[in-house]
Amino acid sequence: MDPQKLNAVQAYLEKIYSDNDLLSGLLMNVTEKKANPVEYIEKKGFKFQSDDWEAVQVLEKPGPNFDLRLAGGVYRFDANKAGLWELMVHSVTSAIYVNGKPVTSQKTDNQGWVTCEMESQRDLRIQFKCASIVGEPQPHSKPQFTGEVSKTGEGGEKEVITGQRYYPWGNAYDKINTKQLITNPGTSASDEIVRVCRKLREDEAVKWLAVALDLLACQSKPLDGPHEISTYGSIDKGDLLVGGVHILLTLTCAAIGEYYGEALGAFVGAIGGGVTRNYFIDIKDNVIKGWSRDLKSLVSEKELALDEILKEKIKQRVEERDNVQLKDPNLSKEIENEVKRMYILNAKDKLADDVEDRFEWYQTLWTSEFKEAYDAALNEKFEEQMPHSQIESLVKINIDRRVAEKVIPDDIKELGVQLDNADQDRKKKLAEVEKSGKTWAQKREEERKIKEEYEGKVKKLKGEIKEKQEDKEEREKKSSDTIIDSTLEEIKRNAERRRREAIDRAARKDRDGEIV
Repeated sequence: MDPQKLNAVQAYLEKIYSDNDLLSGLLMNVTEKKANPVEYIEKKGFKFQSDDWEAVQVLEKPGPNFDLRLAGGVYRFDANKAGLWELMVHSVTSAIYVNGKPVTSQKTDNQGWVTCEMESQRDLRIQFKCASIVGEPQPHSKPQFTGEVSKTGEGGEKEVITGQRYYPWGNAYDKINTKQLITNPGTSASDEIVRVCRKLREDEAVKWLAVALDLLACQSKPLDGPHEISTYGSIDKGDLLVGGVHILLTLTCAAIGEYYGEALGAFVGAIGGGVTRNYFIDIKDNVIKGWSRDLKSLVSEKELALDEILKEKIKQRVEERDNVQLKDPNLSKEIENEVKRMYILNAKDKLADDVEDRFEWYQTLWTSEFKEAYDAALNEKFEEQMPHSQIESLVKINIDRRVAEKVIPDDIKELGVQLDNADQDRKKKLAEVEKSGKTWAQKREEERKIKEEYEGKVKKLKGEIKEKQEDKEEREKKSSDTIIDSTLEEIKRNAERRRREAIDRAARKDRDGEIV
């Protein structure tokens, strides 16, 4: 292989893997109807001959020119005595991580063997088989690594070690996309190791589009038809089923000697195969899904202080209502909706720095999708942390307290005024009777009727006052400080329990080979 050609392609890979702008621009270009990846890359300063892509084959195979980035992605160790569970090759930096922690040293020799020293005082010596590019004349077997692990130092006991590539974000072609495409997920790792491994790859995937693409598989079932890939060159559909293809490398090679054939509706040319736009559209959509899942995890696992909203804000919203509004049977639901809006605003404020820093590229590349995913995550967190029944109960307690403090006393006061008015009305009527020219017997009959009417009103009004007083006492009991505090604590306990359950559930799903 011409060293100049090799260096040119390696420089291109170095740039495009580490430049989110360049890589995302290429991905967006190949999803357009008038796609021309070669022209796009040429405008960015890279010009290739039609056969330059062959240099990639040299770089991805074990040997003196092996580029470890091309083995980028996540691998699960097969069963071993050393307690090794997951290995990640960083697609941008080539750094290797074992069980979520960086190795203390690593080097690659002229045969493509990678030797690492780990914190556990063990040495790992492995060789990778990378995934295939669509159209390669001799597709590889399933991406994996083989080698050995030993105690650090000469003479240490050695153990044969193997690992299989797996895809935390699943298969870009799956409609439901719930499995990580690992046939025998290891279940021996502790929750802590699982969480550390997941955090590492998700942290890097939101920083680097190259890392995100290497978390996705692209496998098609045999005889699937032309929906995903229209022609395969020498790669059979069965090969795609067994091993999938190297998404990131196929994308970067699409700009090396490729052209887009409109009649065929696919990328064809130097790499010997053909890839439809749908191939890359599905990939782009699944990157968005992957980032959205991570955004949802960040939101669901974030601990939020609820005291101010649950205690002060609900009380404030209730106290803002007048007596008529406080009697409205729909008030509880109305305030609950206001609580939700306040909760989401509060959550956005508390999450602002984390979200801004972590999802800079998601917001930059796909703004509307980011906003939609963020709103959905916040709404779901509210529903999980603050169920309707509990918030409704707390709102009603606050309404009871306000009714007992304000509405009922005002009602009793009004009833007292009505009692006074009734007495004044009685006295006025009696005076009018005395002044009338009626006989003594007629006057006594009129006085009896007035007294009877007055006593009926007094009885009714006093009855209402008694009912109001009893209602007030009952509401005071139901809305005491003790009741409010215990209800608040129950909501907070349940919210924290659900938050912890979300974290534990994520670790369990990840360990069992399900997409988190």
